[in-house]
Amino acid sequence: MKKSNTISRSYPFLLTGFLLISYGLTAQNNASYKKNSVPIGGFNSSAFGVGALIVNTGRDNTATGNKALTRNTSGSNNAAYGVQALSKNITGNHNTAYGNYALASNIASSYNVATGSFALNANTAGEYNTASGYQSLYFNTSGRQNTANGTQTLYLNTTGSLNTANGVYALIFNTEGSNNTATGSNAMHFNSIGNENTADGTMALFSNSEGGRNTATGLAALFGNTTGVGNTAAGYYALVFNNAGSYNTGVGYNAGPTERDLVNTTSIGNGAVALASDQVRIGNSAVTSIGGFQSWTNVSDQRVKKDIQEKVPGLAFINKLRPVTYHLDLNAIAGFLKTDITNEGAAQAMLHTGLIAQEVEKAALDMGYDFSGVDKTKSKEDLCGLRYAEFTIPLIKAVQELSKQNDEMKKELTALKDAIKNSPTTGNVNPLGQGKSQLYQNSPNPFTQSTTINYSIEPTAKKAILTIMSITGEKIKEVDLTGKSHVEINAGELAAGTYIYSLIVDDTLIDCKKITLTQ
Repeated sequence: MKKSNTISRSYPFLLTGFLLISYGLTAQNNASYKKNSVPIGGFNSSAFGVGALIVNTGRDNTATGNKALTRNTSGSNNAAYGVQALSKNITGNHNTAYGNYALASNIASSYNVATGSFALNANTAGEYNTASGYQSLYFNTSGRQNTANGTQTLYLNTTGSLNTANGVYALIFNTEGSNNTATGSNAMHFNSIGNENTADGTMALFSNSEGGRNTATGLAALFGNTTGVGNTAAGYYALVFNNAGSYNTGVGYNAGPTERDLVNTTSIGNGAVALASDQVRIGNSAVTSIGGFQSWTNVSDQRVKKDIQEKVPGLAFINKLRPVTYHLDLNAIAGFLKTDITNEGAAQAMLHTGLIAQEVEKAALDMGYDFSGVDKTKSKEDLCGLRYAEFTIPLIKAVQELSKQNDEMKKELTALKDAIKNSPTTGNVNPLGQGKSQLYQNSPNPFTQSTTINYSIEPTAKKAILTIMSITGEKIKEVDLTGKSHVEINAGELAAGTYIYSLIVDDTLIDCKKITLTQ
């Protein structure tokens, strides 16, 4: 009877032990649901899968998946969900891996979040990284504080830090570049070592490789930039053709130079195009009025001027000028700007009054006058201009000369009057008396039936191809240029729309231009 009571009192404890062993629960509040594995150690940890947390001594870890956190020893506060997720982690803390092979190479690094198969797969020393998307930050090893959202975002990044990539393939080729922000599909697609760039828009800064401190906002903004630095583009296709040029600003639809290596230009407005370095352009040829409620102010402080001289001609220079009336030839302007004519009606009809720049330049040269009012051309693609405000000074000088002459005539007139007055008679009064690869704009453009793309390739080149891409980055056509002098594009090869064609010689992007097929 005594023996029976003992067994009865012990039964609940035996049952509890059986249940604990069956479900893998231990005295350390761990839970293990797996097969062909030894129980986990540590404290407050859970393992689900063969080899998960097999050597754990850390606490507050969760491993779900075959070999998830399989090598973890003292690492704590880690969560691994997926085959071999965090499989090599030993001492790293506060890591989260969701996806097969996510953070698979991490050993001691902490504070990383990887969501998606192979996300942060190669990370070993990088910390504070967040990767969301298939193969995002795949090759990152020691890069820190990176954020990647989207398939293969920051895919090739190894040591680059403080980068943010949002969008499929954004910053996919970045390796060492840091402090970059790319938002949009294929944004900063080819960037490798460029630093401190910001791209917001599909294919913004698409071709950039080394350029730094660039800001691009808008679809394909700064698309062709590779090594240029300090550029700012805001608008659809803004500064799209810039390649190696630096410190350029393009604000507006299609704003910016069509030349690829200009420096320090500013183009503001729809289709505004600067034609030379150190040049500012506001609006396109269709603009009929530029102004505001106050006059333009130029800095004219004596404290910033030196070598002050009064070598300004007046009447002699003004008298050589030929004022004329004229209409703008918008077709000729479009040829220089390499753009289409828009809203031409009012601008075409407007009658202008002014001078001819070449004539003003000649008049000044004839007098030996280095006149600052002539904006001389800096290349054959540039247009000559006049700074009409500069004419104020010669005009002031002319007025002063006329005023002096007037004063002298007044004196002569007074003397004459006095002579007449004092003369005894009135009958005898005597009065006082200027072989590289190159891509050219297709012609015609836009086209409806066919168009021709001309190019030149340096003789030493080994391989040259022409690619045509949609504005969304899809490759439409690729042509081997070996043995050819030009390419004919027929309407049947493309759907109606706008495309970007590029010349690539020996794996180097030479130039890119826009082509449009209309219905």
